Parts: sequence; structure tokens; C-alpha cells
Amino acid sequence: MKKDNYSLRNITGRNVTPPGTRLNSGLDTISKFNFVTSSPMQLSGTTRIRFTNVQASYNDYLSADNDISLFKINSQAVLADGVSYSNKFIAKHSQFIAPYGGYVKSIKGYMVPYGSGSCDPETITISVWSKTATIAGVSDTPMNLIFSQDLAFTNTNSEYVLDINSALNGVYNKLTMSEGEGVIISIKRAAGFAACVKYTGSLTMLFESTDTQGTVEEFMLPSLSESNHRIDETISSPDLNYRSTGSTSIKISD
Repeated sequence: MKKDNYSLRNITGRNVTPPGTRLNSGLDTISKFNFVTSSPMQLSGTTRIRFTNVQASYNDYLSADNDISLFKINSQAVLADGVSYSNKFIAKHSQFIAPYGGYVKSIKGYMVPYGSGSCDPETITISVWSKTATIAGVSDTPMNLIFSQDLAFTNTNSEYVLDINSALNGVYNKLTMSEGEGVIISIKRAAGFAACVKYTGSLTMLFESTDTQGTVEEFMLPSLSESNHRIDETISSPDLNYRSTGSTSIKISD
């Protein structure tokens, strides 16, 4: 009678010398493990940005409610951290609503002038705010600064790109946000610059929960034994690279 010959392999598929756990000859067992993970939840969203030279004041501009990529709504103020503003801002001009408690972990993007090669250099400021709303009411609520960065365009050529990066540039505040709180982006021109340059760009925000999400996954790991003078050897320590695909025996000869 032919006897199948199996080689021992670790769970990453490489041949190994087993650790030498002694078992009764011919024993073939199944080990049960619980694979537990616990990690925060993450969401990301990208906002397209267009800021034209029609927006000529030095106030902060918000996205239009009928064209969210066009920042043309004059907030009627140079927005300040901790100051209360219109209750409708979160409903009309927010880019993100927190689905659970957390914070904006990173902000990255790029801005570039367009159709403005004859314009003088100028500086604009990109800001990101958190804001709540008064539900079933009209009271103004504070805007809290998450991130702000000045972009000094010393060249208005349409190939001249500047980066937005909360880890390297500007001011970043790791603010804990509550479920339902909104994130609002604003843009303004630095005082003293003529409104000549038009801009376009993209900005991506990564939002991370403050609570972790735990999962438990049960899996079966076959322990394969091989007779060797009535001393069996088996895989007894799962490889650190093991995830959830399980362990398999590889038949190499008959």
C-alpha cells in the first residue's frame, strides 16, 4: 500500500525544521485559535478646490452649496478660532460630518494657479475648522481651528505647485470631535494682494476614530505530524506572519 509522504512547511509556505514537540506516533490534531484585532476606524475624503479672482475681498470664503468645489461664498469675516458664526454653516458649507467621535489625523493636498501667468505673486491661506450646529434652533456656534497653512505663490505659472501638509507645514491642532460635528474648509487672500490669481487644487483629509473596533475571528490550524522512529514532530508555534489563511500540508511525492 502506498503511503502519502508529506513534508512539514510553516504557515508562510517555506520548508522548515519543526520545533520538535513530541507526539504519539501517527497523531494528527487540529488546534483552535482566536485571532483578535483591535484598531481605530479610519475614513478619508477628498475635496476639489477652485478659487477664482472674483473672490476679491480678504475675508474667508466657503464652498458654494450648489457647487461644493467652488469656494465663492463670502463668510463676511476673517474667521477666528473659537469665535461663533452662523448656525447654517455646517449644513451649507461643510466637507465632512463625523460619523463617530474622532479627529482629523492628517491633511494633504496640492494647489496650483491657472490662467494667471501675468499676475503678480500672492499668498493665500487654507484653513480647516470643526463646527457643531444648534439643532432645532438658530443660535450661532463656535468654529475651532484644526489646521491652517499659508501658501506663498512666488510664481503664478500654471505649472507651479505648492503642497498642503498638516504634518510638515502650518498650524495643526489635534481636536477631538464628537459624532455629528462638521469639518469646514475656508480660503482667503492675504491682505495687501490684488485679486488677480485663480487657483485650483485637491485636499484629502484622513479621519480616525477615538474608539477602537475589536473583532474576534476563530480559525483552525492543522498540526501535522510525521513518524520518525516513533518520535513525531509537529508545527507547534504559528508563524508571526500568519493571518487568517490557515496552514496547509503540501503533498510533494507519492
